[in-house]
Amino acid sequence: AIPNLAEMNAGQLLKQLRSSERWNRYQAKRLLFHRSTKEVVTACDKFVAKLNPTEESDLLLIYRVIGVYEAHEVLREDLMQTLLASPHHTARCYGVRMIGNWAETLDNPLALLRKFIRDEHPRVRLEAIVAATYVPSPQSMEVAALALDSPMDRFLNYALKQAVHALSPQWKPAFEKGALTFGGSSTRLSFVLQNFGSKDLAKQVRDLALAPDLEDKARVNLLTLLADIGGANDLKLVLDRGAQNPALLNELAAQALRV
Repeated sequence: AIPNLAEMNAGQLLKQLRSSERWNRYQAKRLLFHRSTKEVVTACDKFVAKLNPTEESDLLLIYRVIGVYEAHEVLREDLMQTLLASPHHTARCYGVRMIGNWAETLDNPLALLRKFIRDEHPRVRLEAIVAATYVPSPQSMEVAALALDSPMDRFLNYALKQAVHALSPQWKPAFEKGALTFGGSSTRLSFVLQNFGSKDLAKQVRDLALAPDLEDKARVNLLTLLADIGGANDLKLVLDRGAQNPALLNELAAQALRV
């Protein structure tokens, strides 16, 4: 028999999320969307309090209930953390997607993404790249580029290329000021600049590093990058500069140790 969903209260509708019938679940969620936020959120809180996230069936219910919360523009950060801590990559994927969706609400979304951009599963890393584009910060590109430290596939490559362009209003001005170094990684820097359309990477970094109005710290960062990606003449230029700049020599030594 088809349940009379229209007569159910919010708590009863939430129980329909256990149904094996997709129609029942869809209609229950549709009706919950049109109920008052106070009624629905109160019922959701009571419903999830009885769930055990270590049980796969309950974890699936948590995932479904989170959608109800989000339909009412309510974040339950503890439930997001439950998904992020799950051994199931599909749960972590949705948790990472939530980081992007709620980036303006979370205290430090990039700190969370920095962890999951290194996740063991490529689909979680893919979600982390996409989520980073929802955080309008120069550091978002640095975080997204960390995906290059793990194995890449065509989906990850495509997402990261799109991130380069989507975040260019944030990362490009910061890079041109020497405030963005991509952790001193020539692999990350090359990917970003090449996919943005830069042809001669070393020349671009060299020109920026030698700009007269650059802050000392920014110049050190760019010259360190130039030593890594440039040729013999660039290395000589950097070492000549280092003779008068102990901070640059220290950074070059630190970079050598990291490699």
